[in-house]
Amino acid sequence: MSEFTDAPVASEPSLADSLRSFTSVADLVRTVMVSSTKLSREHMEQAARKYLVSYLTADIDGRAALFAEDAIFEDPVGAPPIRGLPAIVKFWEGAKDIRWWAAHDVRRVVVCGNEVMLHFVSTMRVPGLKQSSMEVFEQQVFNEAGKIAHVRVYFDENCLQ
Repeated sequence: MSEFTDAPVASEPSLADSLRSFTSVADLVRTVMVSSTKLSREHMEQAARKYLVSYLTADIDGRAALFAEDAIFEDPVGAPPIRGLPAIVKFWEGAKDIRWWAAHDVRRVVVCGNEVMLHFVSTMRVPGLKQSSMEVFEQQVFNEAGKIAHVRVYFDENCLQ
């Protein structure tokens, strides 16, 4: 009985009862996945891929067009965040000044809510230095206008090849 009425308390179905409606664990997991209510997966994935291609072509203007004016850029996570698009562009221009070049081999794009998690291998070149590759995990958060508002780049020494 409920403490406020004499009516019996309705019981929630047990987890075991709920599982009967699923044929696989994947079906169960799909019920808890979160999609953005404002942005499509296609929009966020396309923007994330354009962002990566812009490094190959050194297209800083195209890359900047994907970002919010008040964006935050952490590359890598743990370094002081770069705040605001003008400061982020200055960071990118520093890499362009040394003719830093990168090609990204995308391994996985995960979209959850208004965020994208990228897993890719970056092949990097700077004239006069030996080429290197690095496994990278990158989180991009999109604002309601569809612009990248926050980037967090994850890698450590074990990611270098």
